[in-house]
Amino acid sequence: MVFYNEKGDKMNIYCGSAKVDITPTESKLLAGYMATRQSKGIHDPIYARIVAIRSQQTFIILVSLDLICIDQNYTVELRKKISDQTNVSKECIFLHATHTHSGPGGTIQETSPIWRAFPDLWMPYDRILVNEQHKKIVEAVKLALENLEECKVSICEGEVSGIAANRISSEIEYSSILKVIEFEYCRTNKKIIVYHFACHPTIMNRNNLLISADFPGVTSSNLENENNVEIALFINGPSGDISTRFTRKEASFYEVRRVGTVLSAAVLELLTHKKQIKVDTISSKIEKVDLALRNIEDSAQLQHKLHELKQRHKIQRVTAGNNCAYLRKIESEIEGVSALIKKSGALENSLTISTEIQVLKLGEILFVSIPGEIFNETGTEITNNYNGVPVFIAGNTNDYIGYIVPEGYYASDSYEAYMTLLEKGSSEKIRDTILYMMDQL
Repeated sequence: MVFYNEKGDKMNIYCGSAKVDITPTESKLLAGYMATRQSKGIHDPIYARIVAIRSQQTFIILVSLDLICIDQNYTVELRKKISDQTNVSKECIFLHATHTHSGPGGTIQETSPIWRAFPDLWMPYDRILVNEQHKKIVEAVKLALENLEECKVSICEGEVSGIAANRISSEIEYSSILKVIEFEYCRTNKKIIVYHFACHPTIMNRNNLLISADFPGVTSSNLENENNVEIALFINGPSGDISTRFTRKEASFYEVRRVGTVLSAAVLELLTHKKQIKVDTISSKIEKVDLALRNIEDSAQLQHKLHELKQRHKIQRVTAGNNCAYLRKIESEIEGVSALIKKSGALENSLTISTEIQVLKLGEILFVSIPGEIFNETGTEITNNYNGVPVFIAGNTNDYIGYIVPEGYYASDSYEAYMTLLEKGSSEKIRDTILYMMDQL
């Protein structure tokens, strides 16, 4: 079936949006930082933001959740609920977690590989919390679909300095690219903004006990307070090794506000240079991927590494002074080795992890799901293969298998290299799978 507007012109695309508060009403254990943290209040609400897109009879549903991550079980269940109540195909539903470390835990089931490997890292699965989230998200998706209107689509991108840097080493070059899509309703001029930026939302540290979406929450809220902006949906890019460790001034909500405001201003500035594009087709493809589990060093080697790191930390505490960023780097390495020691044998009866990659095509725009924390250099390798094509690589999407580390980092003393479940070459396998899928679309 072909859709036409009131003038009899062929319609290219319909869009609709919705936002729902998914903040728990009771105190919950907070996710992240390998620490048991019971929430003591709410600094700012956490949301599920939904953008529904239709071209002819094909739909895409983008869902962005202010959560640290979701696993494959969460995705399978929620996709089924959405599909059963809307008839949208499961493979066209894209579920992204912004990766805030100040949101509730309990979204990872104990059967998930990442939970089995690091049982001390994850909060107990909270079925009541997940069911409440799913119920609200399904209703919000239905609302977005009910409010579909004909849209114009524009894109823009540029570099934003001063917010994020490589957290393994401040000397590693990082081009902090901000990409923005604007959907503007033809009838009312209301706007939907989808913005993409790679950075861990970890301005608030383990001492924080208040629920918060961190800086993306401020950015989206600022944009949604702008005239005619209906919703601003954040997609966190390839940020496995990117954070505010070396750029933030302090771990405070004042700093969260400052960084979020800088990013929202950058979005608005970029939109003054937007370019309208034609979108007449949308499609989706999902590929299952099996990834080999790594071999863990023996306990004696790991204990030796742990001793060396603790000695370095003692020295740095004296020499670093107030340089908390470098102390935090060593502390994270200690956490990683300690976790690796505990992980030895946790997955001894498993040889592989099965997960998925999803690619959505919206005209010339590509959305790519990553089931964990991929490094920025791998994201750059993917986008460089499609120079001039807007590629939105979304980490922590549809599943969570932890850090996805390039081959060259396995010999390093980085937290990410210690924490990965995957055998060397897994990041490159994911990259090549994505490039193949993008070629197919």
